[in-house]
Amino acid sequence: IEVATKDMRRDKSGQVMLRIAELADRTNSHWASLLSTLISNGETLVCYDTQYFFDTDHEEGESGVQSNKIDVDISALPVEVHGTPTVPSVAEMQQAILQGVNQIVGFVDDQGEPMNEGAMEFLVIVPTGLSMVARDALSVQIGTALEQRAAGSDFKLTLAQNPRLKWTDKFVVIRTDGRTKPLIRQSETDVQLKAKAEGSEYEFDNDAHQYGVDTWRNVGLGLWQHAVLVKLV
Repeated sequence: IEVATKDMRRDKSGQVMLRIAELADRTNSHWASLLSTLISNGETLVCYDTQYFFDTDHEEGESGVQSNKIDVDISALPVEVHGTPTVPSVAEMQQAILQGVNQIVGFVDDQGEPMNEGAMEFLVIVPTGLSMVARDALSVQIGTALEQRAAGSDFKLTLAQNPRLKWTDKFVVIRTDGRTKPLIRQSETDVQLKAKAEGSEYEFDNDAHQYGVDTWRNVGLGLWQHAVLVKLV
């Protein structure tokens, strides 16, 4: 951000400095941008097992073929009200979310042993178009159905609306209580505010100040077994 020194002098309400402070807030949006891009490209990005992160044919050792990319035919679900893949009913959305959860719980490791039998906390990431029905689906009590799948214990499902996802009929379910994450944030340096301000050569030459933020970070793919892409069909 560049601000003329005369504007700095005339800013009696502190609006310029508030705008500069917002630069730090934008660093959180940067994380969202990086992670959203990773999720959006999950069907074409290769993970540690040389398969795409969201894929139908993951296989290691004695695991057999496993899929973390599933289709849910909403017309075949045992519900009273049916919608469409882009506008599903609340009951259909509930069942689709549960299928995503069940898929994660059912994954096994290279020895054929369950990997997520203790999983209890999940994040449901939806595009804006599915956010309202997903919110309604998770606000309705579905504890009984979940308890049957968790040996008498309640799962915790949290909703995250992501306007950066351009999907219309897909969403992601992620296990959040595992030690290893499906998506990894890599931070090399903390966020630093930098300025060419009062007394600087830049101010002398340009009658202006410059402000910016700097950080070194990236994101990466972790365990595919802790994430499922659900497509409504």
